[in-house]
Amino acid sequence: MAQTPPPSKDKKIKAATRRQYKSQKQQYYREQQRDQVVAMRKLIHDLQAERQRLSTRPKSKSVLAWKDVAVALKEYADESLIERHSLQATREKHIQLLLQLNKWIAQASMDHPQLSTS
Repeated sequence: MAQTPPPSKDKKIKAATRRQYKSQKQQYYREQQRDQVVAMRKLIHDLQAERQRLSTRPKSKSVLAWKDVAVALKEYADESLIERHSLQATREKHIQLLLQLNKWIAQASMDHPQLSTS
């Protein structure tokens, strides 16, 4: 039977270096995992504290509920619409009055030409 020659000193050193590198790499990976777990636990703690702070905070009386604001805006919009229709009707009446006055002035100037040549 042929025996394999024993590994040379260089091969042993390379193998040891490779094992050490892999060991350090694995150690670094485990440290990263631990650091992430610690960071996540801290984040959970901070978020729970924030949730607690927000849930126990007294409600401010100065803040209006959105429903109250919506009702007030609806009422304001309805009032504005009514006022708009009223103003449009008044405008139409004024236009009709101006047209009638123009006709009356034109008729008066035709009936009395001496009034228009002053």
